[in-house]
Amino acid sequence: MKQRHNRKQALSVCSDYQDIIGKLYLAADNTMEVVAAVCIAPYDKKSKATFIDRYKIYRDVEKAISFYQGLDYDVVVFTNCPDGLCCRDLDNFTSGDGILQHG
Repeated sequence: MKQRHNRKQALSVCSDYQDIIGKLYLAADNTMEVVAAVCIAPYDKKSKATFIDRYKIYRDVEKAISFYQGLDYDVVVFTNCPDGLCCRDLDNFTSGDGILQHG
């Protein structure tokens, strides 16, 4: 089951994964993508979808999340993919749906 975080916990998890930014990622569909950002996001689906849309416009976490008034957060990974900017929950990203390329 996916874990909910408060804002402080989500920021801590996010901080732990900043070193993957710029790394190549082999997605499940065999496309190579570059990790563009690891950031906090709202936990619930509707708010997360709004956040993702706003992040794609602003490319700034604080501007993208400024509408959110909830207490539960998640951590997401944005990659540069063939269709633009793709987003995955960190849990899905690290669960083996793709392969992070080292080097």
